[in-house]
Amino acid sequence: MAYAFCDLQMLRGAGDEYVIKEISLYSTQFDASRGTTIFMPPYAEIILSPEQRKRNSYITRHVHGLTWNSGTVPYEQLGDIIHALLKDYTCIYVKGQEKMRLLLKYAPPGVFLYNIERKGCPRLKALPKLFVSFHGNEHNVFPTHNCAELNAKRIGLWSTAAAATAAALLISEQDAPFATPAGPTAVRVAVPMPPAPTGAGVTGKEAYERLCSGVYLLKNPKPEWSSPVWRSFKVVIDKDTKEEVGAAQCQKCFKCLKYDVVGTGVSSLLKHANSPTACRAPGERADRPTLVPKALKDRLANKLAEKCASDLSSINSAVGEGMSGVVQAAIDIGTACPGAKAADVMPCLNTVRRKICDLTGEGRQVVVASMKEAIADDRCSATTDMWTDENKHYHYLTVTGHFTNSNFEQEPWDLCTPKFPSTQKTTGDDIRSALVREFTTLGFTEEEFEKVEWVTDQGANVVKALEGMKRYDCMAHCINTALKTSLTLSCVELRKKLVDGDTQEMLEFSKVTSLVLKAKETPLRQVGRGVALKALQKSLQAAKKGSLMYGAMLSSVLINQKKVLAVLEFLQANDLAAYVVEHADTARDILSVIKPVDKTGCVPGHALENLHKHFQFCESDSPQVASLKERVQQECELIPILINIKNAKELVTFLK
Repeated sequence: MAYAFCDLQMLRGAGDEYVIKEISLYSTQFDASRGTTIFMPPYAEIILSPEQRKRNSYITRHVHGLTWNSGTVPYEQLGDIIHALLKDYTCIYVKGQEKMRLLLKYAPPGVFLYNIERKGCPRLKALPKLFVSFHGNEHNVFPTHNCAELNAKRIGLWSTAAAATAAALLISEQDAPFATPAGPTAVRVAVPMPPAPTGAGVTGKEAYERLCSGVYLLKNPKPEWSSPVWRSFKVVIDKDTKEEVGAAQCQKCFKCLKYDVVGTGVSSLLKHANSPTACRAPGERADRPTLVPKALKDRLANKLAEKCASDLSSINSAVGEGMSGVVQAAIDIGTACPGAKAADVMPCLNTVRRKICDLTGEGRQVVVASMKEAIADDRCSATTDMWTDENKHYHYLTVTGHFTNSNFEQEPWDLCTPKFPSTQKTTGDDIRSALVREFTTLGFTEEEFEKVEWVTDQGANVVKALEGMKRYDCMAHCINTALKTSLTLSCVELRKKLVDGDTQEMLEFSKVTSLVLKAKETPLRQVGRGVALKALQKSLQAAKKGSLMYGAMLSSVLINQKKVLAVLEFLQANDLAAYVVEHADTARDILSVIKPVDKTGCVPGHALENLHKHFQFCESDSPQVASLKERVQQECELIPILINIKNAKELVTFLK
């Protein structure tokens, strides 16, 4: 049985694929390397993009020293050479999953490929170093560079040393899932038992190397509220396990740094991001930092903390770009005018307000110009909706524009939020007029306004306002409406079931209310002793047509029962007066049952538990109340399910 250790050195191609530059094998049985080959590029370097050339240049300078144009063997012979190198061996050990997958394309049948990292082979940096031997004039090997020949030998020597202190391990075809097919008979290979891996995490250099080779990937940065440093860094994760490896890459200088993935140790990342000498873009000249005493830094940090506490503002507002510009302006003023006090330079409120208006006007011109270009190319849309101030009950109309810029990035901009005129109703025609007026004020023509595509909710007035224009229903509103109506109970449906058998009683009480309200046509200011007709009319509540909302009506009649009877007797409506007296207890029973659902919309989630208890049978229930509760027992069976859905939703929201 023959086995060998193989290593590759690679660059990245135009299609982001791996391009093998060097291959070498090492056999511990003969203590010799063989087949070391450096390949020529598969195509000209000019085909690569500037970013790809820059990445390959970094790999050349910091990883293995092989340039794109180096090599002596045509790349077309790659498959034949690898096949010839591997055919004499039963098992080939490779360090790294990607290298094993590359060799799998060219490995002859019957040869097992095994990732020795699975058996605990430490990273190359932890293996003993060997003397550098030049094996090719074009291979610019330095002590810090990786060489396929030396790496293969180092892995082989580690395996030999491990075999001297550990038992042999049999590997079957099942344990080597990347083995090439060689028939139904499984081949067993004796492999030394390696020691357990040492160390935790990876260094920044190793993370970059594995990132370039495709073993690691980048994922979106963590939320900024966890630390402002994640504005400048992306997290490095393992391609297979999708777990963080304890490294992050700077998006300005593309350098990888190690950090504490378990705790909150991002101080090294913050130090790098704030250092003008360590973090700079390629070709950017480093500025010598100014040494500021720690006491002054602490003083500024305390003032920013006090600002956040007193203004109840976010931390990002205190350490973001805006505040950084304010601090820099203050430093410049202090440099130019030593001894100046804050009161000498602080602007007044009106000055700041005027500056905000000026900046808004300048920004509006840029946005409108970009939107005009987008409208001309049919790549602009807008959303609009109305909302009401709960304090003063003012109506506002909001318009947000959405368009795609030249970099294929979507830009949303809040164009306007004007107060809707109090003299106008929120009808479709009035909303359409307001939209046209606001677009005209911004500088858009009527033709440009009509070319905008809209996405809105299904409000009847908004749909009417945009009639004749391209309009699409907001999917979020549609889903919300569907879930809201299907995963809750409608108050109207519950009332309909509760009062379905008492429609005649409700009609009689409605007649009573209507008659009393119409009594204002009589010339009398008072009806009987102690009955103020005008005050009584204000107290009575009529049932809304078609809404089945009888609770307020019954409650007002029962509260003012004596006054209502006096008015009915004065109007000689003795039959209605007798009806009120006879059915007063029935009205109280109906009112006690329907009161929790005598409202519009649906039952809110927080009221489901109380509603479920309300509709449970009690020993003290009258026959009338028990009969009413019986009508909604089918809906009561759904309430526990809806409560569980509500709790699950709250749990998901909390976990987010």
